[in-house]
Amino acid sequence: MPKIKRERTRYHARPIDSSHISNRPFSVQDNAVKKFSTSENTKPENLAEIKKDRRRQRHENWLNKLNQAYSKKKKTKTQISLNQIKDAIDIVHEDIVNADNSGVAPKLSKNSRKNLAIQEMIRFQNILKLNEFKSNPMAAIQEHLKNTLPQKDTTEKMDEGK
Repeated sequence: MPKIKRERTRYHARPIDSSHISNRPFSVQDNAVKKFSTSENTKPENLAEIKKDRRRQRHENWLNKLNQAYSKKKKTKTQISLNQIKDAIDIVHEDIVNADNSGVAPKLSKNSRKNLAIQEMIRFQNILKLNEFKSNPMAAIQEHLKNTLPQKDTTEKMDEGK
């Protein structure tokens, strides 16, 4: 047998109809404002096309940026004239010629250094034995240098003075 339902002794107050009352009392009424929806205009197919266009545009911008950098480098390369190259070659040639004249002596072997040291000692001992050196050492050294060092031409001395 089914149970008998008991009647309630207390009732809650009935809820007020909330269809005309808003949760935001200070907001604008719904009928006073126009509503726009953007979802109606764009379809999923259009979104894919727009994405491809944006991607293409970004790629083109990137290529333009690269082309600008390359064109700047090309401009700087083409600005060099043949006269400038000739001047640079002349300077390098002069440096090479000067380097050959004042070149560094090749490294000596152990035996050749030993022989040079022995010859220097013999020369020094011979100089000390000379009477001219004993009386006036500075005059003897000056005369020795005049006799042994190669004399430069007077034209070269004038060129160096300029």
